Amino acid sequence: MATKLTDLHIVKLFDDDRIVFDTPVSVTKDGMFTTTLPKQAADLLESYGPKLDVNRAGRAGFFSADTLEGLRREIEKAVNEAISKELVEDKLVIKYSVTTKCSYAIDTDGEIIPNGCWRKDPVERGKEYGTDWREGNANSRTYGNLPSVSVFARVFHKKTYAYRSGRTIQKLEIYRPKIKDGRGSSIDWINSLCNISSSDSIFDHKEDYTHTPEVDATEENAAMFVRLFKLIFQCNELFKNLNIPEFFLEMVAKNMPLAIEK
Repeated sequence: MATKLTDLHIVKLFDDDRIVFDTPVSVTKDGMFTTTLPKQAADLLESYGPKLDVNRAGRAGFFSADTLEGLRREIEKAVNEAISKELVEDKLVIKYSVTTKCSYAIDTDGEIIPNGCWRKDPVERGKEYGTDWREGNANSRTYGNLPSVSVFARVFHKKTYAYRSGRTIQKLEIYRPKIKDGRGSSIDWINSLCNISSSDSIFDHKEDYTHTPEVDATEENAAMFVRLFKLIFQCNELFKNLNIPEFFLEMVAKNMPLAIEK
C-alpha cells in the first residue's frame, strides 16, 4: 500500500518547445518513492521514441527511487533522453517482399516436371527422394500451395536517430512520388502503384516494416522492382481471360505463344 506524499513539478525547455507536467509521488511501506506520470506526459515522452516502464496496471511512465530527489533525477533523466535524439541518417530505402507458393520437380536434364514419377530415367524414377524437388519460399503445410507469386515493394524515407545513451531508433515515412507531365523515375513508379497491399498481407497489420527486407532506393534497384511488377502485369494480360472457355480454346487452337516467354 502506497501513501500519497506530494507532487513533483517537472519543467524542461528545449529548442522552441518545452515539457511541463506535475506527477504525484507516493511512498511505499518499504520507503520507496514511486510515481506514474500522467498519461498525457507519458504519451508525449514516448512520442519522441523511448519506451517507458509500466506500473502494475500496465500504464506507461512508472518510476521509483529510494529518495524523493533520486526520483526527480530519474524522471529528468528520462525527459533528457527523450529529447536528446539527433538525426544521423536520412535516406531512401525500398522495403519489399517476394512471396512464392509452389511445388514441382526438376529432371536430370533440367526439365520442369510435376513430381518425381515423371522422371525419364526409370532408375531415378524408382528413387523416392532422388528428384531435385523445389518449393516456394512461403509454402504452407496446412492450406496447400496453389502456384502463385506476389511482389510487395514500397519506397520510404528511412530516418535514423541516435540518443545520448547510444541507443538508436528508426522511423519510416512513405515517399511521395514526384510526377511531372505524367512521368517520374523508377522510384516514383513503385510508389505510384494502387492498392499495393492485400487484406491478408503482413503489411496491413499496423504497417510494421521493422523486419521487412530492404535495399537502398537507387534507380537501379527500383528499376528491378519495376520489371518484376511489369512481369506480373504481363501475366495478368495473358491469363485474365482464361476463365472464359472460348478464349482458352482459341489460344489452344492457335497454339498462341506465351507473351512472357519472349
